[in-house]
Amino acid sequence: MDIGLLYDPSRRTEARFGQHWAEAIRDQCPGLRVRMNAPYRGISDGLTTALRRKYRHRYVGMELEVNQEHTVQGGARMSAAITECLDRSLQEVLASF
Repeated sequence: MDIGLLYDPSRRTEARFGQHWAEAIRDQCPGLRVRMNAPYRGISDGLTTALRRKYRHRYVGMELEVNQEHTVQGGARMSAAITECLDRSLQEVLASF
C-alpha cells in the first residue's frame, strides 16, 4: 500500500469525499496503491474521532497515511500530487452541494 485514506464509512460525506480523493490520486499517479481505511480503521479513537463528536455534521474528518518509503524518495513529488488531488476532490465535492 502506498496511500491510505481513513474516514468513517457511516458518514456519507466522508465516504463520498474519500472516493473522489482516491480516484483523483489513482488518475494522476496510476502506479500507486490507494486503500480505503487502511492501515487503520477510519473510526479508531483519535483527534478526528473527537472532532466528529464535537462538531457532529459540520465536520468532515479525513486522515491520510503515506507509506514511509515515499517520504525518502520522491517526497516532494508525492506531496505535490496528493495536494493537487485533494484540491481537485474538494472542488468536485463542494460543487455537488
